[in-house]
Amino acid sequence: MKYNNGMCYCYIKNDHETFYYYYSFTGFSQKPTMIFTSDIVNFWTAYDSIQKTNDYSGKLDLIKKLYTDKATKGLKDFMNGRKV
Repeated sequence: MKYNNGMCYCYIKNDHETFYYYYSFTGFSQKPTMIFTSDIVNFWTAYDSIQKTNDYSGKLDLIKKLYTDKATKGLKDFMNGRKV
């Protein structure tokens, strides 16, 4: 846990994802915000994997399998908003 300007920053990490909780101690009643970082890890895993092949359709399959199929709800909402 880390405290900074009335905020408490906590993070929990396991093998699959890291997420952060932000708590405010300013007197207002707020729900904690969770930020998932598994999409970043999955992106770089997919990126590293596509560098190992020259097959275009194989690259698309790897991106789908390693990144977009494992996307969090937030990433899926972002992609839908961008019409990806």
